Amino acid sequence: MEKLKKRMVIVLSFIVLVIIIMVATGYDYLFKAARVAAFHGRFDNSIYDFKYYDTREIKTGIAQPWPLDTQYNKVAFSPEFVKEMDDYKSKAFLIIRDGEILKEHYWGDYNKNTLSCFWSVTKTYTTLAILKAIDDGLIKSVDEPLSNYVPEWNMEQKSVLTLRHLASMTAGFEWDELNPGPFSPVAKLIFCDDVNNMTFKVLNSVKNPPGAVQNYNSAGTQLLGIVLDN
Repeated sequence: MEKLKKRMVIVLSFIVLVIIIMVATGYDYLFKAARVAAFHGRFDNSIYDFKYYDTREIKTGIAQPWPLDTQYNKVAFSPEFVKEMDDYKSKAFLIIRDGEILKEHYWGDYNKNTLSCFWSVTKTYTTLAILKAIDDGLIKSVDEPLSNYVPEWNMEQKSVLTLRHLASMTAGFEWDELNPGPFSPVAKLIFCDDVNNMTFKVLNSVKNPPGAVQNYNSAGTQLLGIVLDN
């Protein structure tokens, strides 16, 4: 019995030490990742994981129905297109023409009332919000330096990185958007408790000068979100 107690103490001490190290090194987000993914039989991200995120409701006015085109859903998909969408495991497809819905189609149990994560659709909305802020006079131009709105930005490219670079995915960051691993920058942004603070932590290197190469990344969009929040 005495040996068993000692072993339990050693195991518990080791677990506590691991937890302390993870918190101290910024990897405590893995606890949430395990709760969201592994505990639900998965080891990747899902568009339905918003159920486990910290969210807040954005109040709106009275919703208006989206007008339908006179040719609504009258255009059939080609077999080649259907196969391609199936290969991509698509959930929804929408075509809007002149402000009216021309075509919408859903796969599996997905429908127009299904709630899911926006994922990269948010990138478009964020950039549009930046342009609206320019129209409203809150931001002067997309060619302004990021540091004008985010003073804590202190990377070596501070004087040249602009809002345009962030919106066009040409910021030059060292970033692998498609890395599915638990230690990837995307995983850190998804499962951390403070996404703004984590953004500054994961952006610790520059691969190219701003404007030179396009590299799809979520970090630039998050920085634009900080600009809007400020």
